[in-house]
Amino acid sequence: MTKKQTNVFKGVAIILMFVHHLFGDAGVLKDMNVHPFVPQNILLMIASAGKVCVAIFVFASAYGITKQQEKSGDSNLAGRIIKIWMPFFFIYIFAAIAAVVTGNWKATYGKAWQSNLYFAVIDALGLANLFGTPTLNGTWWYMSLALILPFIIYAAIKIYDKFGAIGTIVLGIFIPGCLGVTDTDSYRWWMLTVVLGVLLAKTKFFEKLSKKTMPKKTVLYCIMLALIPPVIYIRYGVGGYWLLDTVLTFCIAFLTLLLCRIPGLRAILRILGEHSYYMFLTHSFIFYYYCRAFTYRWKYPALILLVLVITDFVLSAVLDGLYRLLQCKKIENYLVKKTEKICKEGEKA
Repeated sequence: MTKKQTNVFKGVAIILMFVHHLFGDAGVLKDMNVHPFVPQNILLMIASAGKVCVAIFVFASAYGITKQQEKSGDSNLAGRIIKIWMPFFFIYIFAAIAAVVTGNWKATYGKAWQSNLYFAVIDALGLANLFGTPTLNGTWWYMSLALILPFIIYAAIKIYDKFGAIGTIVLGIFIPGCLGVTDTDSYRWWMLTVVLGVLLAKTKFFEKLSKKTMPKKTVLYCIMLALIPPVIYIRYGVGGYWLLDTVLTFCIAFLTLLLCRIPGLRAILRILGEHSYYMFLTHSFIFYYYCRAFTYRWKYPALILLVLVITDFVLSAVLDGLYRLLQCKKIENYLVKKTEKICKEGEKA
């Protein structure tokens, strides 16, 4: 899977995230007078399945880091953390200003300055979920996972190199299956997805797939497409999300190669994927915190989704441009190169 294909994959993920957040609550659908084109229980089922967006981002990280490590021997964990944290902190500054102006700062962190400062620092570091402290944006629970994820992925790569595919798969099933998972914010929930990403990268799965004849690929596309509805149905009714989300991620990753063959759709999804990190960080401020009425005023799910995608894309593009204009991107690249140099010097020593 190339970088462009991965961005298409992330574009699919961000749309699924929006569907999950916009239409996953029957109470919200009723309160906001949403008129679905399908029965409400079907919409809720689809929205619930949209949670697979997290697994997609986890898989994309595991796959990308494994490929990069194989290509250049990159083990610059500090650099990866900087790339994740700096744009987040940039967005946090704007979120903090908005919170102070609207009164959400004290409502979130409390009135005492001691708790204000402590909770704000933890939140600004992206670790609120890890420490169980308040956050200015509930969607940012993923930041704790995102910052820990590179360490988990590098560990999974080491395990694959030492014990092979079977040992890695056993680990991916053992950790969530035997130790148990209680919530999606637990790193154990995503272990099998990490293993899938590492495994497909190491075995060059997508490279081998691209060499298959079109009739064979068409059969495989049809199988993946046919698997998705029953998996979504079982997931909604029975559970087992950590396992079924991995299956869904594999199906969607497979079908992404098909989406990449559709020029117009490919271009749209790729652009959304390129901005998916900023869109993840900001979309809740639009549809939930500050522009809720505006978002749901369009009544129909397709229109509501379209408005949020366009609005958040524009906001994300502006913020990304501002990030670059203020030289934050240059600072980020400088710090990444510095840490990379330190890592190489440490390996030589």
